[in-house]
Formats: sequence, C-alpha cells, structure tokens
Amino acid sequence: MRLLTAVVAGAWIFGAAAPAPAQETQSAHVAAFKPLAYPIDSAAFQENLSPKEREIFQLIEDLVGVRLKRSLGCDDDTMHRLYVSNGAISKQLTMLKWQRAGLREHLRWCLEFGKTEAGIKQNLDMVLTYEEQIADVLAEMVRQAEPVVGIAKSAQLYLFVDDFERFLATRVAEAAKGAPKEPATDSPGAAQTATQQTAEDFDEFMEMLRAQNRDVALADVAGEDVIKLVDALLVVRLRQALDINKEQSVKLFAHVGKVKDQLHELKWQIGHNRGVLRDAIAGGAPDDQIQKQLDDLLIEEKAVADLVREFVEGAGKDISVAQAAKLYLFLGDFEAYIVSLLENTQD
Repeated sequence: MRLLTAVVAGAWIFGAAAPAPAQETQSAHVAAFKPLAYPIDSAAFQENLSPKEREIFQLIEDLVGVRLKRSLGCDDDTMHRLYVSNGAISKQLTMLKWQRAGLREHLRWCLEFGKTEAGIKQNLDMVLTYEEQIADVLAEMVRQAEPVVGIAKSAQLYLFVDDFERFLATRVAEAAKGAPKEPATDSPGAAQTATQQTAEDFDEFMEMLRAQNRDVALADVAGEDVIKLVDALLVVRLRQALDINKEQSVKLFAHVGKVKDQLHELKWQIGHNRGVLRDAIAGGAPDDQIQKQLDDLLIEEKAVADLVREFVEGAGKDISVAQAAKLYLFLGDFEAYIVSLLENTQD
C-alpha cells in the first residue's frame, strides 16, 4: 500500500529535519521544484525526485505497508487484494501529498526571494487545488477499500492516514533533537487510544499554550475555553504573520471572519468525530453506524479544503497576493503547532 501523509514528506525532504544537502543546494532544490497536475504521472513524479528523495520515499512506503497491515489486522492475501483494488488511487494520494509538501516549501522560497506576484499566485492556486484533490482522492481510496476489507476496516484505513502522519511527524521531530525514542507500539489497542484527550490533557495544553505565548493576553480574551483560547491566539499570530495593523485586521475579519470561524470549528469537530469513530470501531458498532460516521468525516474533510480556499481567496480582496500566500502557509503551520502541543500533553 502507498499512503504517504501530508506535510511529513516535506519535513523529510524540504525541511530542516531532513538529512539535507548543503544550504545552497537545498535552496536550489526547493527553487527548482516542479508541481505536477492531477492525475500525476508516476514516471514524471519519479523523474523529479533526487536519489535521496527516492530512497526516503521508498523507506516511508515500506513503513506504511508494515504499519497498515498491523493496524488493519489483515492477512497477506487480504492486503494483496486491497493493493490490487486501490493501489493506483493510493499512489495518487501519496504523490499528491508529496507534491503539496514540496509546493508549500517552494511557495516559501518564492516569498523569501521576491518571485513575481503572478508566479506566487500561480503556485498558491495550485496548492489550493492540491488540498481539494487530496480530500477527493482520500474519499475515493476509502470507498474502493470497502468491498475488500469491509466498512469497519475501511474506516480504520481512513483513521490510519492521520495516525501515520502524526507518527512520522513525531519521529522526524525526535530525530531532529538527536534522541529518537523506541518505535511506537503497533497494537490495535495502542492505535485506538492514540488520539484520545482527557480533561487533564486539555488543562495541561492550555497551560503550555499560555506559557509559550506570554506576549498575548490569552487569559483576558479566552478564559478557560480551549477552543476560544486557540482562536484568540490564531487571530493575533495571523496578524503578525501578515504584518498588518489592527485596523487592517478588523477589515480583514469583517470580510472573512465567518469563514475563519467555520474552518476553526470544523477542524475541532473533525478531531472529535475521529475519536467517536475510533470508539465505534473498538466497540464493535454496527456497520451502518460506522458508515454514517465515516461518510460525515469524509464530507468534513472536503469542506475543510473548500473553506481553506474560501478563506485565502476571500482574504485576497483585502491583502496582497504575497500576504494571501502567507495566510495559507500560516494555517498549516499554526495547525501543526497546536497538534504538536496536544501530542506533548499525552507523553
């Protein structure tokens, strides 16, 4: 099975944590990145990879195959049939996510080195399209798996994509610190409880959030509501990322504030619903219940991609193309930061 995940590929290939070449060579590599249109031609994709990229790409694919088999609890014959059934669409998801990671870093390079507004807009449009296509391909991949492994395991496949992304991101971060931990347990029980959050976890999370952001009056704005707390920080950090003043910020959120709120709430809802789906699978819930929960999550995944585009393009009426690109990058960076803090509360 080929299921690479979100920004993790970028962390390995384009980010500071990767076993990267010299700074100048890496910068040239990011500058020369070539986005490919969907459906992505596999030969063209492989041709664009350096030898080191091909090596890492294959290592991650091999790791996915091992962990997915353990997560689903399937035998070799079932895994083979699953690969025959949806191997092609799974590879498209792999390549799309790899391309999105590379294009995000290329977009950063464009902003840093002053590429033309037209060039930045072209790359921004492409990466927003990737977001939408990833949601569509993820849903198609899950649907194609259902006749082979059934509804419950198809739902596990959906959850695996996010679980593996978090697993690999954690390993990248640990490797960057020079002290990787022992490999995580692959037992089904461990996977099912991996993302559960307790009230104590959220208390610790809010403490960490305030401690790391003492320049923002979070207590005055948000009280003890974790969602409001994160939203308050998002607004302040976004204003800083875009380098706009308070008046410009008020004008911006007058136009896209509702979209921002919808996106923010939907992200939290997806996190909650994944936990509910995980519990339903673990508890042996009926297929029709699992199917409904899975369908709702896939719809929400697509809605997030649509809202990201609406947010970025709507904001573009009040800010420059370069600032709109920074807004897109900020949304991904901020989410990664929040997820990282949440993960730390579970250690």
